[in-house]
Amino acid sequence: MRPTKTSSGNILVILLVIVVLVIALGVIAFKVILPKFTSQFGSQVASQAVQMAVDQIKKMDFSKAETVEINQLLPNPKLSLVSVGFNQGKLTIDGATSDNAITGEIKYLGQKPQIATGQLKGLDAVTIQSSDQMGEDTTIHLPTNQPLNLQVGIGLAIATIDLRSLTINEASIAAGAGEITVVVPQNTSSTLSLAAGAGTLKVGTHKENGIKVTAVAGTPWNNLELDQDRYTKIDGGFKSANYETAAVKTDITVGQTGNFLIGDLK
Repeated sequence: MRPTKTSSGNILVILLVIVVLVIALGVIAFKVILPKFTSQFGSQVASQAVQMAVDQIKKMDFSKAETVEINQLLPNPKLSLVSVGFNQGKLTIDGATSDNAITGEIKYLGQKPQIATGQLKGLDAVTIQSSDQMGEDTTIHLPTNQPLNLQVGIGLAIATIDLRSLTINEASIAAGAGEITVVVPQNTSSTLSLAAGAGTLKVGTHKENGIKVTAVAGTPWNNLELDQDRYTKIDGGFKSANYETAAVKTDITVGQTGNFLIGDLK
């Protein structure tokens, strides 16, 4: 048999097929493989950067810091707003049995933080604010016998905000990065808006309470950890099996957060 001759037209077709396949594989790599790799790589870099920043916060030395005492009466015993804001440092908020007063202290390395009263969001408010970049170590005790709204805005922080003994109607807690731990109110139904930016958000709940968690529209669930047996999936989030029947309910809206963990306190 004579060998089959391949015409120049067939060779051209074969070359075109090869070119198309190469382009197709390139498109797949660009649209599918590369974004996943870039996303994973970017997430790892961001996580490492946040951890390095958190480690620096832990190493902050406040032994020679100036101190300002907090002892401020709430302006309205029916409902007051407490607003806390600073750029970086450590923050602890919890409940105390003081009568109608906010107590605590702020250790600061730069400019003196400001404590003031006035109107904010239509409510009588106490504002504890610092615009300094050097850092603060802040401890705030809120009265357990007064209804409160709470607003916390922080940049880079290690924060523990324990609301379990407080009468909180609404709370908004947002951080740019860091390690943020929030314990929800135990005896009062409340609405919480939480975000930790590039950081980690840990939420402590109470088994007897009904919990509903939804994400802000367009916000992905990044590195979510929760008890699959306690929660069922709903549109935009999750809710506990006892949510409808619980006497105390906590509604949580979660914004941008690098890692989100939620679980009942032991």
